[in-house]
Amino acid sequence: MVLRHPIFPMARSAALLIALYGALGYYLYETSSGAVATHVEGIVTVVDGDTLVITGKRLRLVDIDAPELDQTCGEDRSKIWLCGESSAEAMRKHLAGQVISCNVRGYDRHHRLLGLCSLPDGSDINSWAVREGWALTYNLDNAYEKEQRDASIASRGISSSKFIRPSEWRAQGYHDAASYTGD
Repeated sequence: MVLRHPIFPMARSAALLIALYGALGYYLYETSSGAVATHVEGIVTVVDGDTLVITGKRLRLVDIDAPELDQTCGEDRSKIWLCGESSAEAMRKHLAGQVISCNVRGYDRHHRLLGLCSLPDGSDINSWAVREGWALTYNLDNAYEKEQRDASIASRGISSSKFIRPSEWRAQGYHDAASYTGD
């Protein structure tokens, strides 16, 4: 028996959308008041290459993925370097005491704001991180594909050596240089 009620195609579509958002790690959460923040600005504290604290709230730069703070990169054990720390430090230097402005696109599964952020001159911080090689594009439509290609061609940031994509690093459970084989 085939069910042909109009609700079933809509349910399949909703399930597909939920699966896509889940695959990206994007989940929308409302605040306790029921409103979703749309804009934050202020001086930030850099947590890592794609996570900031602004006005007391954790914010993840949307559509990019930077190395984890403890992530290492390199060809072999003799050339391993702390690319996660380097990514965070490059972000700290780039933002250095400036007031940044972020358009909030929602929340992720860790309840961090997801934001597209810019400096006072209007320059896109998310794009800068990928263009300078300190992060990778991280979404289905590869929002920063050109910037990533440019960083790779110029061997900037993590593109200057062998690296594991941050999402793969997390999935494989790496957490220190001793566990990294350079594969």
